[in-house]
Amino acid sequence: ELFREDKQVCNTNVTSAACDSFRLWQSPETNLMTTSGRAERWFKKDSIHTSSGYRYTNLRNRMTEEVRLVNGVGGPRTDAINHINARADNQLDTHTWVGNVTVFPAKDLSAGGKVKMELQKRKSNSIWPQDTNNNGTVNLTDQSVSDNHIVRVGENATLRYQGIPWTALYAETDFEQQENWIDEFRRQLRGETAAGTAENFHRKTKTHINKGVLTLGTHVAPVHHVNMTFQGKHRWSHSDFEDDTEVPFRAPNGRMLSAFTDYQQ
Repeated sequence: ELFREDKQVCNTNVTSAACDSFRLWQSPETNLMTTSGRAERWFKKDSIHTSSGYRYTNLRNRMTEEVRLVNGVGGPRTDAINHINARADNQLDTHTWVGNVTVFPAKDLSAGGKVKMELQKRKSNSIWPQDTNNNGTVNLTDQSVSDNHIVRVGENATLRYQGIPWTALYAETDFEQQENWIDEFRRQLRGETAAGTAENFHRKTKTHINKGVLTLGTHVAPVHHVNMTFQGKHRWSHSDFEDDTEVPFRAPNGRMLSAFTDYQQ
Protein backbone atom coordinates (compact mmCIF):
# COMPACT_ATOMS: atom_id res chain seq x y z
CA GLU A 1 0.00 0.00 0.00
CA LEU A 2 1.24 3.48 -0.89
CA PHE A 3 0.51 6.78 0.86
CA ARG A 4 1.52 10.24 -0.34
CA GLU A 5 0.85 13.65 1.18
CA ASP A 6 1.63 16.98 -0.47
CA LYS A 7 1.67 19.80 2.06
CA GLN A 8 1.60 23.50 1.21
CA VAL A 9 4.08 25.91 2.81
CA CYS A 10 2.00 28.74 4.27
CA ASN A 11 2.32 31.54 6.78
CA THR A 12 -1.36 32.20 7.35
CA ASN A 13 -4.26 30.57 9.20
CA VAL A 14 -3.83 26.76 9.04
CA THR A 15 -7.52 26.37 8.16
CA SER A 16 -7.26 28.58 5.07
CA ALA A 17 -7.05 27.21 1.52
CA ALA A 18 -3.40 28.28 1.33
CA CYS A 19 -2.53 25.52 3.84
CA ASP A 20 -4.47 22.67 2.20
CA SER A 21 -2.84 19.27 1.87
CA PHE A 22 -3.41 16.60 -0.79
CA ARG A 23 -3.54 13.00 0.48
CA LEU A 24 -3.45 9.93 -1.75
CA TRP A 25 -3.81 6.25 -0.80
CA GLN A 26 -3.11 3.54 -3.40
CA SER A 27 -3.14 -0.26 -3.19
CA PRO A 28 -1.71 -1.91 -6.35
CA GLU A 29 -1.89 -5.69 -6.82
CA THR A 30 -0.48 -7.68 -9.77
CA ASN A 31 -0.47 -11.39 -10.60
CA LEU A 32 1.60 -12.75 -13.50
CA MET A 33 1.60 -16.29 -14.89
CA THR A 34 3.62 -17.49 -17.90
CA THR A 35 4.26 -20.85 -19.52
CA SER A 36 6.38 -21.74 -22.53
CA GLY A 37 7.53 -24.71 -24.58
CA ARG A 38 10.15 -25.29 -27.28
CA ALA A 39 11.12 -28.08 -29.69
CA GLU A 40 13.88 -28.32 -32.31
CA ARG A 41 15.43 -30.92 -34.59
CA TRP A 42 18.07 -31.40 -37.31
CA PHE A 43 17.36 -33.31 -40.55
CA LYS A 44 19.25 -34.51 -43.65
CA LYS A 45 22.68 -34.92 -42.03
CA ASP A 46 22.44 -31.57 -40.25
CA SER A 47 21.60 -29.64 -43.42
CA ILE A 48 18.11 -28.63 -42.24
CA HIS A 49 17.26 -27.23 -38.81
CA THR A 50 13.72 -26.63 -37.57
CA SER A 51 12.40 -25.22 -34.30
CA SER A 52 9.10 -24.17 -32.82
CA GLY A 53 8.07 -22.43 -29.62
CA TYR A 54 4.93 -21.36 -27.75
CA ARG A 55 4.41 -18.91 -24.90
CA TYR A 56 1.31 -18.01 -22.88
CA THR A 57 1.13 -15.01 -20.56
CA ASN A 58 -1.65 -13.99 -18.19
CA LEU A 59 -1.39 -10.67 -16.35
CA ARG A 60 -3.98 -9.38 -13.88
CA ASN A 61 -3.72 -6.01 -12.18
CA ARG A 62 -5.93 -4.15 -9.73
CA MET A 63 -5.49 -0.67 -8.29
CA THR A 64 -7.64 0.86 -5.55
CA GLU A 65 -7.32 4.52 -4.70
CA GLU A 66 -8.61 7.24 -2.40
CA VAL A 67 -7.94 10.98 -2.69
CA ARG A 68 -8.61 13.55 0.00
CA LEU A 69 -8.10 17.31 0.33
CA VAL A 70 -7.67 18.50 3.94
CA ASN A 71 -6.80 21.77 5.64
CA GLY A 72 -3.72 22.49 7.73
CA VAL A 73 -5.04 20.61 10.77
CA GLY A 74 -6.35 17.60 8.84
CA GLY A 75 -9.97 18.71 8.61
CA PRO A 76 -11.93 17.72 5.48
CA ARG A 77 -12.10 20.22 2.64
CA THR A 78 -14.94 20.37 0.10
CA ASP A 79 -13.55 19.93 -3.41
CA ALA A 80 -14.20 17.91 -6.58
CA ILE A 81 -10.75 16.32 -6.22
CA ASN A 82 -12.02 14.12 -3.36
CA HIS A 83 -12.56 10.50 -4.47
CA ILE A 84 -13.37 7.33 -2.53
CA ASN A 85 -13.31 3.60 -3.39
CA ALA A 86 -11.81 4.24 -6.83
CA ARG A 87 -10.83 1.02 -8.58
CA ALA A 88 -9.26 -0.12 -11.85
CA ASP A 89 -8.99 -3.75 -13.06
CA ASN A 90 -6.89 -4.85 -16.02
CA GLN A 91 -6.35 -8.24 -17.61
CA LEU A 92 -3.95 -9.21 -20.42
CA ASP A 93 -3.76 -12.62 -22.13
CA THR A 94 -1.25 -13.37 -24.89
CA HIS A 95 -0.68 -16.49 -27.00
CA THR A 96 2.52 -16.48 -29.10
CA TRP A 97 3.73 -19.19 -31.51
CA VAL A 98 7.00 -19.06 -33.44
CA GLY A 99 8.25 -21.45 -36.14
CA ASN A 100 11.67 -21.42 -37.79
CA VAL A 101 13.46 -23.41 -40.50
CA THR A 102 17.06 -22.99 -41.74
CA VAL A 103 18.47 -24.82 -44.76
CA PHE A 104 22.13 -25.24 -45.77
CA PRO A 105 21.97 -26.36 -49.44
CA ALA A 106 25.69 -25.69 -49.99
CA LYS A 107 28.77 -25.05 -47.89
CA ASP A 108 28.68 -21.28 -48.33
CA LEU A 109 24.93 -20.76 -48.74
CA SER A 110 22.12 -20.70 -46.17
CA ALA A 111 18.45 -19.78 -46.34
CA GLY A 112 15.91 -19.43 -43.59
CA GLY A 113 12.31 -18.62 -42.87
CA LYS A 114 10.37 -17.68 -39.74
CA VAL A 115 6.68 -17.34 -38.94
CA LYS A 116 5.25 -15.70 -35.82
CA MET A 117 1.59 -15.62 -34.77
CA GLU A 118 0.33 -13.70 -31.76
CA LEU A 119 -3.07 -13.20 -30.14
CA GLN A 120 -3.53 -10.51 -27.48
CA LYS A 121 -6.64 -9.84 -25.42
CA ARG A 122 -6.88 -6.85 -23.10
CA LYS A 123 -9.82 -6.07 -20.85
CA SER A 124 -10.08 -3.20 -18.40
CA ASN A 125 -12.71 -1.45 -16.32
CA SER A 126 -12.59 1.32 -13.76
CA ILE A 127 -14.79 3.45 -11.53
CA TRP A 128 -13.89 6.90 -10.19
CA PRO A 129 -16.42 7.89 -7.46
CA GLN A 130 -16.38 11.58 -6.60
CA ASP A 131 -16.95 12.68 -2.99
CA THR A 132 -17.06 16.45 -3.39
CA ASN A 133 -18.40 17.15 0.11
CA ASN A 134 -15.83 14.85 1.76
CA ASN A 135 -18.55 13.14 3.79
CA GLY A 136 -18.31 9.55 2.49
CA THR A 137 -21.26 9.89 0.11
CA VAL A 138 -20.67 9.63 -3.63
CA ASN A 139 -21.75 12.60 -5.74
CA LEU A 140 -20.85 11.25 -9.19
CA THR A 141 -19.08 8.18 -10.55
CA ASP A 142 -17.11 8.02 -13.80
CA GLN A 143 -17.21 4.50 -15.27
CA SER A 144 -14.94 3.26 -18.06
CA VAL A 145 -14.82 -0.13 -19.83
CA SER A 146 -12.55 -1.12 -22.72
CA ASP A 147 -11.93 -4.32 -24.67
CA ASN A 148 -9.02 -4.74 -27.10
CA HIS A 149 -8.18 -7.77 -29.31
CA ILE A 150 -5.09 -7.94 -31.51
CA VAL A 151 -4.16 -10.63 -34.02
CA ARG A 152 -0.63 -10.26 -35.38
CA VAL A 153 1.11 -12.41 -38.01
CA GLY A 154 4.72 -11.94 -39.11
CA GLU A 155 6.90 -13.60 -41.75
CA ASN A 156 10.66 -13.42 -42.28
CA ALA A 157 12.91 -14.83 -45.03
CA THR A 158 16.72 -14.63 -45.22
CA LEU A 159 19.41 -15.61 -47.71
CA ARG A 160 23.14 -15.51 -46.90
CA TYR A 161 26.18 -16.28 -49.09
CA GLN A 162 29.74 -16.58 -47.70
CA GLY A 163 31.65 -17.88 -50.74
CA ILE A 164 33.76 -14.71 -51.08
CA PRO A 165 36.79 -14.47 -48.73
CA TRP A 166 36.20 -12.28 -45.67
CA THR A 167 32.78 -11.29 -47.05
CA ALA A 168 29.14 -12.24 -46.49
CA LEU A 169 26.29 -11.11 -48.75
CA TYR A 170 22.78 -11.22 -47.34
CA ALA A 171 19.19 -10.34 -48.14
CA GLU A 172 16.27 -10.28 -45.72
CA THR A 173 12.55 -9.54 -45.86
CA ASP A 174 10.12 -8.95 -42.98
CA PHE A 175 6.34 -8.67 -43.24
CA GLU A 176 3.67 -8.08 -40.61
CA GLN A 177 -0.12 -8.09 -40.77
CA GLN A 178 -2.19 -6.91 -37.83
CA GLU A 179 -5.90 -6.77 -37.03
CA ASN A 180 -6.78 -4.57 -34.07
CA TRP A 181 -10.29 -4.35 -32.55
CA ILE A 182 -11.11 -1.73 -29.88
CA ASP A 183 -14.38 -1.35 -27.97
CA GLU A 184 -14.29 1.61 -25.60
CA PHE A 185 -17.19 2.75 -23.40
CA ARG A 186 -17.40 5.52 -20.81
CA ARG A 187 -20.26 7.16 -18.91
CA GLN A 188 -21.08 9.08 -15.74
CA LEU A 189 -23.39 7.65 -13.05
CA ARG A 190 -25.41 9.83 -10.70
CA GLY A 191 -25.11 9.86 -6.94
CA GLU A 192 -26.14 12.87 -4.83
CA THR A 193 -25.70 14.92 -8.02
CA ALA A 194 -27.37 14.34 -11.38
CA ALA A 195 -25.03 12.73 -13.91
CA GLY A 196 -23.67 14.82 -16.76
CA THR A 197 -23.17 13.76 -20.37
CA ALA A 198 -19.86 15.51 -21.21
CA GLU A 199 -17.86 12.30 -20.54
CA ASN A 200 -20.27 9.85 -22.20
CA PHE A 201 -18.53 8.07 -25.04
CA HIS A 202 -18.72 4.84 -27.05
CA ARG A 203 -16.31 3.72 -29.74
CA LYS A 204 -15.83 0.53 -31.80
CA THR A 205 -12.90 0.64 -34.19
CA LYS A 206 -11.19 -1.96 -36.38
CA THR A 207 -7.67 -1.25 -37.62
CA HIS A 208 -5.87 -3.12 -40.39
CA ILE A 209 -2.08 -2.64 -40.37
CA ASN A 210 0.45 -3.90 -42.92
CA LYS A 211 4.21 -3.42 -42.53
CA GLY A 212 7.28 -4.57 -44.42
CA VAL A 213 11.06 -4.22 -44.50
CA LEU A 214 13.44 -5.23 -47.30
CA THR A 215 17.17 -5.35 -46.46
CA LEU A 216 20.21 -5.89 -48.72
CA GLY A 217 23.67 -5.85 -47.20
CA THR A 218 27.32 -6.84 -47.14
CA HIS A 219 29.44 -7.76 -44.13
CA VAL A 220 33.23 -7.52 -44.58
CA ALA A 221 35.97 -8.52 -42.09
CA PRO A 222 39.28 -7.78 -43.90
CA VAL A 223 41.56 -8.15 -40.84
CA HIS A 224 41.31 -9.45 -37.30
CA HIS A 225 39.22 -7.23 -34.97
CA VAL A 226 38.00 -5.11 -37.89
CA ASN A 227 34.61 -5.62 -39.56
CA MET A 228 32.35 -3.41 -41.63
CA THR A 229 28.70 -3.65 -42.63
CA PHE A 230 27.05 -1.89 -45.57
CA GLN A 231 23.31 -2.23 -45.99
CA GLY A 232 20.25 -0.58 -47.43
CA LYS A 233 16.69 -0.86 -46.15
CA HIS A 234 13.29 -0.08 -47.56
CA ARG A 235 10.37 0.19 -45.13
CA TRP A 236 6.66 0.64 -45.70
CA SER A 237 3.60 0.74 -43.47
CA HIS A 238 -0.10 1.21 -44.10
CA SER A 239 -2.93 1.55 -41.56
CA ASP A 240 -6.63 1.48 -42.40
CA PHE A 241 -9.14 2.52 -39.70
CA GLU A 242 -12.81 1.54 -39.73
CA ASP A 243 -15.00 3.23 -37.11
CA ASP A 244 -18.12 1.11 -36.59
CA THR A 245 -19.24 3.42 -33.77
CA GLU A 246 -17.85 6.67 -32.37
CA VAL A 247 -20.39 8.76 -30.45
CA PRO A 248 -19.68 11.55 -29.81
CA PHE A 249 -16.48 12.33 -31.70
CA ARG A 250 -15.51 15.21 -29.39
CA ALA A 251 -16.66 16.64 -26.08
CA PRO A 252 -18.61 19.94 -26.14
CA ASN A 253 -15.39 21.80 -25.29
CA GLY A 254 -13.60 20.23 -28.29
CA ARG A 255 -11.50 17.80 -26.23
CA MET A 256 -10.88 14.36 -27.72
CA LEU A 257 -12.65 11.70 -25.65
CA SER A 258 -10.98 8.51 -26.86
CA ALA A 259 -7.99 7.08 -25.00
CA PHE A 260 -6.61 5.74 -28.30
CA THR A 261 -5.06 7.52 -31.27
CA ASP A 262 -7.17 8.25 -34.37
CA TYR A 263 -4.29 7.88 -36.83
CA GLN A 264 -1.00 6.06 -37.20
CA GLN A 265 2.02 6.59 -39.40
